[in-house]
Amino acid sequence: NKKYQSIIKKYRKQDTTGIAISSPSSSIPNHETSSNNFNQNFLTINNSSKQILPSKNSNITKDVSIHQKFEQRLSVFRQQFAVTITMQNSLMQQMELLQRSFVSIEDEWNDMRKEIVQSVS
Repeated sequence: NKKYQSIIKKYRKQDTTGIAISSPSSSIPNHETSSNNFNQNFLTINNSSKQILPSKNSNITKDVSIHQKFEQRLSVFRQQFAVTITMQNSLMQQMELLQRSFVSIEDEWNDMRKEIVQSVS
């Protein structure tokens, strides 16, 4: 999170204003027109790159938001998983107790049956 926050602060501090480009006038001679076109192309590229910065900033903000949502969901999942494991352990203990009770009841029943059989005979 700190990594993303520092990146966001970095991009917010940078100036993202565009550069105005004037069109060449027809009175400029040909050899100057080519250098002027080069300068215009350079300014256009520079302007385009500066326009990318806000979109990068918004993409980083979206990434941070997505990351935070993911972390929240992961935290909820971990909590639910811990509850599930605890419930499973509790159920296992209850099953053991029931099994012991059943064995005890079965032993008592067998003892009573023997007594009944002995008393009848």
